[in-house]
Amino acid sequence: KEAAAFSAVSVEHAAGTTEIEEEPERIYVLDLVALDIVDNLGYGDRVVGVMEQRSVPSYLEDYFNNEDIAVLPMVSSSSADADDDEEGEDPSDVYYTIDADLIIGGGSQSGDYELLSEIAPTVIVYSSAYANAASDEGTVIESVEKNASVIGQIFGKEDEVEAMIDDYTDRTEALKAAVSQ
Repeated sequence: KEAAAFSAVSVEHAAGTTEIEEEPERIYVLDLVALDIVDNLGYGDRVVGVMEQRSVPSYLEDYFNNEDIAVLPMVSSSSADADDDEEGEDPSDVYYTIDADLIIGGGSQSGDYELLSEIAPTVIVYSSAYANAASDEGTVIESVEKNASVIGQIFGKEDEVEAMIDDYTDRTEALKAAVSQ
């Protein structure tokens, strides 16, 4: 998998820029789309923690049913401020249980970026809301492509991600052409 030595990388993401000095071996992935990307890039064996989800695709269930992978309760800074927080968890109580070299969070962790960054280098992936805020043209597909590029950059897999996106685009265009006939 790693033909070349890891090079430190500066990654721009939804919450800012993160310097990743060492190759991440222990990754907490708190966002389901990001978990799918990490899995597709072949780094699923490095996932040591996830955040519980209301619904998980069958092909990702092993991450949530593996005794070697921690499953954190669903929390965010916005839920901690709510009076009716059904989880009853303070994000700092949950997050400080993380032992990782890299944390990849989603939109629901964007308010917790500073706290997570105290624990390990943290990257917050884009949600469709971020895509729409950045541009009137942002779509869910564009945010997934951006996230794949961000995560690919961490591992030096930009070419592989570009090929995956090109393949997806080609298949989508072929499907559109077939449907329009």
